[in-house]
Amino acid sequence: MEKKCTLFFVSAMILAAAAGCGTKTPDNAGVDTNRPQNTQAVHGTETEIAVDTEHTSQLQLGNAVEIPEGFEGRIAEEEAHRELEQAIAKYCGIREEDFEKTRYYYNYVDLNEDGQNEILAFVFGQDVPQIQGNVLLWLNEERGSLSKDSVCQSFEQVGTPVYISSQKTEGYRNLILTENTQTVSVLKEQGTEPVSIGQSYRELTYTGEKYQELEEGATLDDIRDKKGTAIFTNPIESGLANENCHILGEAIRK
Repeated sequence: MEKKCTLFFVSAMILAAAAGCGTKTPDNAGVDTNRPQNTQAVHGTETEIAVDTEHTSQLQLGNAVEIPEGFEGRIAEEEAHRELEQAIAKYCGIREEDFEKTRYYYNYVDLNEDGQNEILAFVFGQDVPQIQGNVLLWLNEERGSLSKDSVCQSFEQVGTPVYISSQKTEGYRNLILTENTQTVSVLKEQGTEPVSIGQSYRELTYTGEKYQELEEGATLDDIRDKKGTAIFTNPIESGLANENCHILGEAIRK
């Protein structure tokens, strides 16, 4: 039986997540800062997103998310991934007619430092019945290929960036995931909707078979004393609002 994912809205950074996805360049490389920009205001907040969408390709909106000094930031991979898309669709039970509503980012990681990359994928589908929010998937390639059985673990109700600590437990680097702890009401066309804005962190350690579940991890209010790698450091809110992320099915249909 295909596993069904029940998910949650990803954080304050997803305030404008009604639309689709696209690409990246570090520190806004390739963007003409002298050109007039398209600005989008989010009702009910004081946040404005200014992005030149005419001259950005998929996932090229830059490493705009602020991260602690001890972490090296990495934005998501630019190329759509066919086998990953198939694994996401089958694991989460997403119907083909809902592919266009489903967005994803992914990064290669080496959690146990054995020289073999694994994949962490962030999947968004607020209007997709099988998802209704977002989920973080940890996948391990088996013999160079991915399937729904490649999913080692999934984490719900988390935000971005995802922090991979330099500290290891049982041979695997600790995961530090963002939790959403406060909400505000945001005005949308269909009315108001609660959106998470407050954040704390959970540090998850490997137990020998898998990572701790989110509720089992140690709660952290601050991670400035930690070191490691931060992934998904793209400005996710503008990425979703301005079609600068991957759409499920874009590689499958090529």
